[in-house]
Amino acid sequence: MTLQVPSRVLGLLLSVALGLLCGCAPRGGYPVEHARTVGTSEVPPAVLAAFHNKFPGATIVRIGAFGSRTNAAYSFQFTQAGKSLAVAVDTFGDVGSAYEDVG
Repeated sequence: MTLQVPSRVLGLLLSVALGLLCGCAPRGGYPVEHARTVGTSEVPPAVLAAFHNKFPGATIVRIGAFGSRTNAAYSFQFTQAGKSLAVAVDTFGDVGSAYEDVG
């Protein structure tokens, strides 16, 4: 028997897991502070496409990577419409909820 979980649930679980792994909540700062910094060339094309589709015109400030290969997740620190934001994207292209830096 195979358990199938909707992608929205997986995205929520990823966001919670990243927050717990980082030791920070959205109000405490960007999760990329505790991630391995990577360049866009190190991010899978599907992850970048999912980010750009969700946040067209955003300027990426920093990308952090958690895990490796198929168990990786990426945390994007970016600016859009004059706001500093962060969001997590997993290797399946599921994009979490963006949040604004308050610190």
